[in-house]
Amino acid sequence: MALTIQNRLEAVSARRVDIECSTTTWTLARQRNVDFSLITFVDGGSVLTRAGAGLGRLADLNGKRVAVIKGTTTEQALRASLARYAPNAEVLTVSTRPEGLKLVEESKVEGFAADRTTLVGQFLAKPGSGAAYRLLDEDFSIEPYAFALPSGEHDYRLAVNRVLARLFRSGEIAKVYDRWLGPLGPPSALLSATYFVQGISE
Repeated sequence: MALTIQNRLEAVSARRVDIECSTTTWTLARQRNVDFSLITFVDGGSVLTRAGAGLGRLADLNGKRVAVIKGTTTEQALRASLARYAPNAEVLTVSTRPEGLKLVEESKVEGFAADRTTLVGQFLAKPGSGAAYRLLDEDFSIEPYAFALPSGEHDYRLAVNRVLARLFRSGEIAKVYDRWLGPLGPPSALLSATYFVQGISE
């Protein structure tokens, strides 16, 4: 089933889907409504800007406009970070990533905030885009992704985690990573450590 960023967790909570597999960050607040698997990926929030705009750090966004998808953990982290480092920045919310990128293209905002890997994979890695855009030199959040599962399904969660732990323990996760994310570069030290630690034995 195709879900949106706005309805994905509600679909799991209502048991319309059995598992949600996307760029969903595991938070304690979300765990009130859904359960989570072991961590499947670790990303960070960043901001996509136009090349040549002279924006390299969060502080450079002071007095600037930044778009972000409404209702995400990225929005929460962005607002908190801007309040600390760029208190005069203005946050505009959008519903989709293409909508955020369009605002940057049309110079209606100076940046679009999202998870770093998403920004690299969907925008910077495309032919011709690398020279037009760049990311800030620093991330403003840590985003641990996990599969969202219905609450209270303990045996099901154990089955999911057994599969994930086996992938991590055996090293098979490297093949999965290379297939989907290999062109973006090798896994970070933090991600490799996450897989190593979660290779839980039977």
